[in-house]
Amino acid sequence: MFDLKKIKKAKKHLEEGGIILCPTDTIWGLSCDALNEKAVEEIFDIKRRPRVKKFLLLVNSYNMLEDYIGNVPEIILETMRSEYPITIIYPKAENLPSYLLANDGSIAIRITKDKNLRKLISFLGHPIVSTSANIGGEGYSKTFKDIDKSIIKSVDYILRLKDNKNNKPSKILKLEGDRFKVIRE
Repeated sequence: MFDLKKIKKAKKHLEEGGIILCPTDTIWGLSCDALNEKAVEEIFDIKRRPRVKKFLLLVNSYNMLEDYIGNVPEIILETMRSEYPITIIYPKAENLPSYLLANDGSIAIRITKDKNLRKLISFLGHPIVSTSANIGGEGYSKTFKDIDKSIIKSVDYILRLKDNKNNKPSKILKLEGDRFKVIRE
């Protein structure tokens, strides 16, 4: 279901430094404008998560991915054909602030398959942070009703268009040279 009014409202909240709660192509997530350091810090606080455990970014296209990692290796193109969402940890990033990067300079990025988030990211013009809508160290929420009430109260907007289809986190692969290391199946 597409609801441009709700998507534009979510964009407005992101531009103002707000935190949104939204279904992704995997599980319910907390998101903010990736280029707003204060908003990113707020998500760490909401989740009670250590600052060393960075968040992944969602982009809406191959072209946007190129803006942040440079030339996309051929092996990435093969994984993009997967029906299930895959997050890839790239060894280095370009055009991104250091607060988004892991200590080794790497960055986790997924091209979202969710059409609503693709539109939201397109309107915003750059990536959004995405992380599971749970308190750090606790299990992820399979449905909206499973989300901790403290998280729901902490967000500025709930982009409630649907519940998630997959109900499990994305597969995570780490790019190492011309092959992948499986981080999460």
